[in-house]
Amino acid sequence: AHIPGALYKALQPMDEAGINMVKLESRPAKLENWSYCFFVDFLGHMEDPLVYETITKMKNLCLYLKHLGSYPMVKP
Repeated sequence: AHIPGALYKALQPMDEAGINMVKLESRPAKLENWSYCFFVDFLGHMEDPLVYETITKMKNLCLYLKHLGSYPMVKP
């Protein structure tokens, strides 16, 4: 929702879980003026129970959340 603190509240579960966000980007939403979509990149994989639980919590705090992909980390 377009209210003060909405982005903070949506990202709070990542902070509580200790998940490292590496990128946050906003783009204008096509649905209505002055509405934005946010894209978040973070370290973790959807098969990790902590990540899965955190995303589930975030879904309850967002108007719309879509998982675009999850990729395994390359080990040196």
